[in-house]
Amino acid sequence: MLVRLIKYLEPVRVAQTREEREAIYRFRYRVYHEELGREIGGVDHARKMVVEPEDEAPGVFHLYAGRLDAIRGVGRVRVWAPGQVPEPLARLLSLERVPGIERFGISELGRLMVDRRHRGARVAAALAIAGFEVQANHGVDLAFCYCRPGLVDYYRRLGARPYGADLVEAPEGLELALMAVLSDRAHYKKVRSPLAGCVKRHFGRGKRAPLDPAPFEPLFSEGSRTVVTQAEEVCRELAAAAEAAPAGFLPQLSAQGQAQLARYGFVMSVPPGAVLTRQGHVEREIYIALSGDFAVERNGQRVAALEAGEVFGEAGFLGAAGTRTATVRAERAGRVFVLRRSFLDTLTAQDPALARDLMRKLARLLSARLPVVT
Repeated sequence: MLVRLIKYLEPVRVAQTREEREAIYRFRYRVYHEELGREIGGVDHARKMVVEPEDEAPGVFHLYAGRLDAIRGVGRVRVWAPGQVPEPLARLLSLERVPGIERFGISELGRLMVDRRHRGARVAAALAIAGFEVQANHGVDLAFCYCRPGLVDYYRRLGARPYGADLVEAPEGLELALMAVLSDRAHYKKVRSPLAGCVKRHFGRGKRAPLDPAPFEPLFSEGSRTVVTQAEEVCRELAAAAEAAPAGFLPQLSAQGQAQLARYGFVMSVPPGAVLTRQGHVEREIYIALSGDFAVERNGQRVAALEAGEVFGEAGFLGAAGTRTATVRAERAGRVFVLRRSFLDTLTAQDPALARDLMRKLARLLSARLPVVT
């Protein structure tokens, strides 16, 4: 019922013509370059498009919601038959760690974006449902994607999960790879994904046999991943980091405050040289360094150093525009806690006193750093 309602309210089309594809490429340019300030691969300033070589390859499907002159959201699905994934992408996604990977149909969901005026559940859910149906209709068993840290929770709510893959070092900065077993209805239901309703339509009696997700469960375990998402584990790491860095930000929060943060964020390992924030980009997550050393750079020059216990990204987190005013790069391997700006709305409703206290502390931190804003 929910799937049918979303599809009725927000129809999504698969581009069939050059005109449709070029409208999608222009929409990407408006979002990626003009709104988010990113110099990603495929930017064509002369035509005001973002178009990559793989966009025109076989097995690629471009999705869009809205009219061509008023696109509301887009996405791209790339599909491969068993054993046909290009080697560069297989390395990028650490597919050699997925048991039996050569036996399965594989897809990659990418370039998913929604117009800023329509960023709510409906358009994104409609694109995800349309993407699921394209994948299911073309023999996909395992679906993959990678995204910036601030979007991990969104993909997790759709049913994708971080797995035992290396972090992806993309032009935009550090990204995380996620994976979904397309027919795993139990997991979709567990996370209340709108895609749960799609599984019954494509897998089961009289249809394709669902894939047993059990062989992949070790990939999703916390011990095999670079990301920790379980609130209890995250809370333990925050408490340990607070004890190790008593002059840092975390000890300023009560144990209750740390536990609340742990519910809405996750911990991520970062390798040396990894970029976490990039100057000029529009992003809303904030980071707390739990271990490691980090360099703050502005206009290519190192202007400050950060260590365990310190916060960075607060200017983009608190600022109305969300624009990063500096690049932060890991100088040695470490771990960071990642928190998305949107969690404040939920926290304000559930614990307004804690939300006010957190905002005051972050505002004081930003004020003290104004000469070297991060």
